[in-house]
Amino acid sequence: DPESPSLTAKDIRIFVTGQNGDDGSLGATPQAAAFGGSFTLTANIFVPNGTLSIANDTTASGAFLGKWVTVGKNTTVALDSGW
Repeated sequence: DPESPSLTAKDIRIFVTGQNGDDGSLGATPQAAAFGGSFTLTANIFVPNGTLSIANDTTASGAFLGKWVTVGKNTTVALDSGW
């Protein structure tokens, strides 16, 4: 519908306050926020206490901030910040 507004990454903010696993270390599992591969991710994501992981073959648009951030192979990231 041409009159319906479209959501963009600027409209979506996700805050993850958890940590990695039990001790919050870089190698602890599960990671605080993990997004599976082979898909389109459109959001602004903030993970101050753990890892933000974006898997392989993803098209990501937004802003991605974390204590640690990992990006998989064949992944494209574009800035569309809503902060």
